[in-house]
Amino acid sequence: MRVFTVREAMWANAAAPRVWQRVAEVERWPEWNPGLAAAKWRGKRGLAKGNRFRLHHRRKARPFLSGGRVDHVDPESALVWSDAFLLLRVEFSLEFRSHGRGTEVEFTSQFSGIGARWVPTDSFVRWLTRFQREFLVGLRQSCESVSGDRWSEE
Repeated sequence: MRVFTVREAMWANAAAPRVWQRVAEVERWPEWNPGLAAAKWRGKRGLAKGNRFRLHHRRKARPFLSGGRVDHVDPESALVWSDAFLLLRVEFSLEFRSHGRGTEVEFTSQFSGIGARWVPTDSFVRWLTRFQREFLVGLRQSCESVSGDRWSEE
């Protein structure tokens, strides 16, 4: 079985609970992620294993980057979701590591299955890398923003 992985990481000058708060509200991801137009729950709402969500990108995206099923939730530590498309399985993970007053966030996309042999084109890798970086930069800016303190009041 072929496996293809893209990994990006960033440091946020914010505590893990604050970073997790932003990530846990999937439907609000477009507020801080410029690449997303909308994020919606399909069926049951909330970050719980088995729940499904859909992501609507501002730029054209591959079908397997349009959300998925929540596979694992460990508050302030990890979020994993996955999707499948034809002969391809995709797993996305966000891992959080606290360091003093800040948090390191690692965003990993792993493609496996027979279909993974057709995924790693140069243009796709650039697109996915840009998506992951925009996600992480937007998350960091939202967490570090002074006005971000009003997040829970809205």
